[in-house]
This record gives sequence, structure tokens and C-alpha cells, in this order.
Amino acid sequence: MQELLLGNKEEQEEKSPYASLRRELRKIQQELEQAEELFNNVTEVALLDTSIYRIRALTSYREYLIRTAKEEFGAEAVSESAVPL
Repeated sequence: MQELLLGNKEEQEEKSPYASLRRELRKIQQELEQAEELFNNVTEVALLDTSIYRIRALTSYREYLIRTAKEEFGAEAVSESAVPL
């Protein structure tokens, strides 16, 4: 019975808005790493411009998510250690 309760609790946490925010931030971080890798490895100007644009857009979106989360969940809940970056 305890396993069922724990399973339900874990499922609820995965569906919570905070869990969804953390997943989105992890996804954005992975995309940022890929964009930075592209920037570091390309030599054509068009691709450099594209990677710079992508890095700026993802960084802006990540900042928006963190700002929104701080407003919704409080600054303590969205500290550097609580949100995987």
C-alpha cells in the first residue's frame, strides 16, 4: 500500500507546475549547450549569426521562465541550487 501512495505522490510531483518548469529549464539548458557548441565549431558567418541569435533567444527565454517562477513559487524555491541549469 505504501508503494502505491509513494507512486501516486511521485506522479503528482511530476505533473506539478514546478516539475514542468524544471523540465522546461533542463530542456532549455540542453538547447543552449547545443547552440554554444555550434557557435564554437562553425566558420561560416551565416551559421555564426544563427547560433548567436539562438543563444540570445534561449537565454532570454530561460530568464523569463526563472523570473516567472520566482513570482509564482517564491525566490527561495527558484534558487540556483533548486533549478537545474
